[in-house]
Amino acid sequence: GSPASRAAAPPPEEDGGADAAALIERLRRQREARALHRPPAPARTPDTRPQTLQPRFQPGERIFCLPYGEGTVTGSWFDGEREMLSVDFPDHGELPVDPALSLVRRLRDEARGGGE
Repeated sequence: GSPASRAAAPPPEEDGGADAAALIERLRRQREARALHRPPAPARTPDTRPQTLQPRFQPGERIFCLPYGEGTVTGSWFDGEREMLSVDFPDHGELPVDPALSLVRRLRDEARGGGE
């Protein structure tokens, strides 16, 4: 019959349907087992992390950020445990950037043509 009728009630004598149903059930159980064996997420309490989180980026640093391009960090602060940046981009002005969501990397001075 149709795939819908086979999925609803696979006849035991039909090997193809029983094998597919068994495979789907086995994959579902494996996925659940992996979820159970994942390390627990760290508790979000102030006691689990030091209160002095160190920023990765400092004001004045040149960075490259997708999708905006090169810019200069004008500020850095923490929103919970996430570092947030304020970056001045020549083509876009000053924008807030979350390095956890956007690719952000420091530019080295030598990458700007300082090789002699």
